[in-house]
Amino acid sequence: MTTAVVTSVAIALVFGSACGGWRQSDFPVVNSAPRPALAREGHVGVVTFNTWRLREPVRVPRLYAALEALGADMRLATTGGDASALPDLIALQELEAEPAIAALAARFAPTHAFTTCLCAKNSDGSNRSVVGLAVRRERFDVRSSECVELGALWPDHTRCALVAKIQPVDTRVLLAVAVTHLSSRMFSGGQAARLVAELRARDVLSQPDALVIGDFNFTPGSRGYRALTSSSLRDPFDPSRGRTHWFSGRVDHMFCGPGLALVRPLDRALAYRVVQPGSTLELPSACRRDDHSGCPLSDHLPEGGVFQYAAPASARGTMR
Repeated sequence: MTTAVVTSVAIALVFGSACGGWRQSDFPVVNSAPRPALAREGHVGVVTFNTWRLREPVRVPRLYAALEALGADMRLATTGGDASALPDLIALQELEAEPAIAALAARFAPTHAFTTCLCAKNSDGSNRSVVGLAVRRERFDVRSSECVELGALWPDHTRCALVAKIQPVDTRVLLAVAVTHLSSRMFSGGQAARLVAELRARDVLSQPDALVIGDFNFTPGSRGYRALTSSSLRDPFDPSRGRTHWFSGRVDHMFCGPGLALVRPLDRALAYRVVQPGSTLELPSACRRDDHSGCPLSDHLPEGGVFQYAAPASARGTMR
């Protein structure tokens, strides 16, 4: 390939990427009035968010504030002494440096138990990829958690899933929750199929109240998407939901079992306003090594919503 051809391809890619960036007009505010409050009993507010290689503790307060705004919009009534506006379950991907993870854990500590799973390390021993799950203590007991390796697709790093079994305090329902960040490399459908096999082996897919959430790096209709939705899981969102990444499309998903019903999806316009996601073209110039004050929280939008699990425990199977 000649230098001229290479240059032309590079220019085309850059131009195409620029045209594919976020636009405010993609997220119109339909209704600015507060949503009616929902009773907490029988409901769980969930958010998943790719934190875009979170290394710097200075970014943690903005991340926490964004999560509070998303949780407040879910409008789940507060109970007892826990007035935190955070969602009940918070799944995070692309956590990296330990100082940032420690700062995040400290912010969650008053209200949420925070568990992490190390997927891969760099050659120098530092973290390459960590996923995490924060769970509201007042309403949920974490019965178990496990880190499940999902292998690597060359030249990518190893991927994994954090699998937790969580019991709400107001019922005998068991929530089986898996948080993952799959590879963006070609042929990642096989990795998604491995995830399904690992979840089935751990009795996650047999639970009616299962949630498999995270950054899957595949879009609806792909092999990986079919692998997840060909199990007992389904995608509760409308096909017109819209993209979660500025270039890749809708790649952040929530797959749920038959015992869960989505009653209030995350407000996309609000998510865009509080996160203000950047594109890859914008991130390097805004994220200098010595000053991350202007660094976008992510190049992804969060995904989430309020799910109902209010059916009687006798109709949902037993805990395993």
